[in-house]
Amino acid sequence: MFLELARRYIGVPYARRHHDPVACACEGCAESGRQLYHEPLFLDCCGLVRKVVRGMAAHLGFWLGPWNQAYQFDTLPVRLTDASQLRPGDLVFYSGSPRDPAAKRHAFNMTHVEIFVGGDTGEATIGSRERYKWVMEYPSYKFVSQRWDLIEYHFCSLDPWLEGLCVPQHPELWKPRSKPKQAQGQAQAQSPGRSTAGAQAQAQAQAQSPTQASRPRSTKTAGSRSSPTRTSSGGGCVGAGGGALGPPALPWDSGRYSIFGRRRPGSSGSLQQQQQQCQQSDGDG
Repeated sequence: MFLELARRYIGVPYARRHHDPVACACEGCAESGRQLYHEPLFLDCCGLVRKVVRGMAAHLGFWLGPWNQAYQFDTLPVRLTDASQLRPGDLVFYSGSPRDPAAKRHAFNMTHVEIFVGGDTGEATIGSRERYKWVMEYPSYKFVSQRWDLIEYHFCSLDPWLEGLCVPQHPELWKPRSKPKQAQGQAQAQSPGRSTAGAQAQAQAQAQSPTQASRPRSTKTAGSRSSPTRTSSGGGCVGAGGGALGPPALPWDSGRYSIFGRRRPGSSGSLQQQQQQCQQSDGDG
């Protein structure tokens, strides 16, 4: 299922800002014969992963947060020591050093992410790595970026997400943005009774939300990992019309769920310097 959803986005361009609105002559527009500026959807590397995971939200039981590939890496603690251990759907993260001294660094120096496929080469991935092009399937996760120098590959098992767990190891890096108090007051004044309606909606969503006892737990180990969620169809996360489902009815901060998935007490590490450097913008591709 994960790979099937990812493949649906092959051909979606990286970002609008890399194209001209009129007669764009970039490499991507020239090669595709399309004016990519006017495409309805754009996905960079972490945007692709986020889109796929959110399309499976009703099945997974959580709504993936809005941050970039560094956040996604922080929520997948099961790390594999070698590429030979990767299964289809696992993620390959890339830490790197920007060649531009003025470029902002992301937490953990994380610069890119791709979805592992394997395929005929045993190294194939789906990703959005070229700024002037689009999501595509590559024969290998190995490549040389024009914008950053590779530090290390990080091979992450998808199993925590498949088990409904999306908990960052360093939550202090990922603070939800809140509206200014003045704006909140104006919104409440313009919409009387909003709090009551919101409470009713939250209570209804909590009553409908899955429980820990009702969701099957995985007994997979790193050496023998398999899940129909990775490749099979169905599962209730694709609509009858073939489109991915939107966010579940479950509010981000209701009950034991949040944008982080299921919370756990405590956290490790302050990473104050990386917190200052971390930003919500999408990745470097």
